[in-house]
Amino acid sequence: MNNKRKFSRDVAAQILYQLGLREESDYAELLSRYKEICADGTYEEIHRSFMLDFPKKVEIPTKVSDDYWDKIEKAKNLEQEEHASNVARMKAKTNNLSMRVPLQKTMKLENKYMDRVLGAFVEHRECIDRHIEDNLVKWSFDRIAAMDLAILRLALAEILYLDDIPYKSSVNEAVELAKQYGDEKSSSFINGLLANFSGE
Repeated sequence: MNNKRKFSRDVAAQILYQLGLREESDYAELLSRYKEICADGTYEEIHRSFMLDFPKKVEIPTKVSDDYWDKIEKAKNLEQEEHASNVARMKAKTNNLSMRVPLQKTMKLENKYMDRVLGAFVEHRECIDRHIEDNLVKWSFDRIAAMDLAILRLALAEILYLDDIPYKSSVNEAVELAKQYGDEKSSSFINGLLANFSGE
């Protein structure tokens, strides 16, 4: 797996995380905004930009200054608690991106992959979410952590609609993303659900 694809998967997962915080009617506007960031931003700015947006409250910034971290970390209300926790975890991981992708500030996204996987999600969201819900064991869809849901949506968009990507590659990368951005239980949860989906 090349680093360009890994980087693109990371960013796609973060975009799906943000879309999960919004209404479906906002998707087109948000995806247009994300394309601007991905086209013009540096490696670090792209990663930070997708972590910083509060659901329905703060406009996605093209440029990110350190005071945005303060706004995140001081978030107190219940609606933002999970998001703030996710951001803190992502911030710590982003400070050592070499854990997953060697730091190359000039690295470009794999635009064809991004367009295909995000397009598949937008077009087939209901079907993807139904597969997720159907394969849950002793859990409900609305209790899935936002970042775990984003990673599952990414994996199933690949498995169902991107035929050129091997199934095992999609699963392995989803598990790695869960280790990178989820909590201590995320990787086993995601691996188990995808195993249920495949009938293994």
